[in-house]
Amino acid sequence: MRTKPSRFGFTPQEHRISALPSTVASVIVLMLTMLNGSLLWPVDPLKARLLSGLGMIGIAYIIVLNILVLPNA
Repeated sequence: MRTKPSRFGFTPQEHRISALPSTVASVIVLMLTMLNGSLLWPVDPLKARLLSGLGMIGIAYIIVLNILVLPNA
């Protein structure tokens, strides 16, 4: 009877290219959301700045996750 290996399946490093389109798409969606909320429908300057700031934090998080965290996992 064969025993199951403790780690099976593929690691993120093996599928790095297949994760790249979803990363680019998520950055584009965040940028479009920031553009739509801050420039096209400006309700309040404070809300527009808050949306832009949180969007930039989200984009930075996605980039750091894909450049630093996933390759080392």
